[in-house]
Amino acid sequence: MQKSRSTLALALLAGALSAGSAAAQAVPADAPGSRSDLRGFMLGGSFSGGVAGMGLQGEKTNSVGFGVTLGFGVSDRVTLFTRGDYAYRATYLDVGARYSFGGASSALRPYVEGALTGAATGLRTGTFGEPAAERGIRSTAAALTVGTGVEYFVAPNLALDLGLGYSKGRWIHTEPGEARIGGSGDFGTPRLNLGIRWRP
Repeated sequence: MQKSRSTLALALLAGALSAGSAAAQAVPADAPGSRSDLRGFMLGGSFSGGVAGMGLQGEKTNSVGFGVTLGFGVSDRVTLFTRGDYAYRATYLDVGARYSFGGASSALRPYVEGALTGAATGLRTGTFGEPAAERGIRSTAAALTVGTGVEYFVAPNLALDLGLGYSKGRWIHTEPGEARIGGSGDFGTPRLNLGIRWRP
């Protein structure tokens, strides 16, 4: 009995020492050796690309533009964000959350994210001599966006960000009136973002 108690005590002591050693090796997000502190406010700019489509007659076109992101890291893993992308013939607005892997001592932080998305596209269908309402079709959609990517920290508060996502939802309105689709039709588009993130 005494031997078993001694063995148990030694095992508990070894476990405590192991946990203490692991804790000592971990780098807190606000420590001097921190490489990637994700907490607090974040501001970013990016180049964006995707495929804009009308969902009405199948017309699609590649779209390239720019985006702005505003976020807040509630922890070193979770960041809430709002992102607006403006591209040729397409505009997107995302409100979502990002979960980052790795720790504060890592320069490379992979992530996954999800967002609620509103999208608007415009497609010119006629000639410039026609009335504006007959020359252009404008559509709006509601969607869910999922994505993955990676941030690389060149400095503790400055990172390069490469992300790839996909937005999937439904068209909810199309103008002009005679082309209205009244909520019918699937909406889907891949999206690519390459940008820079600054955390003051």
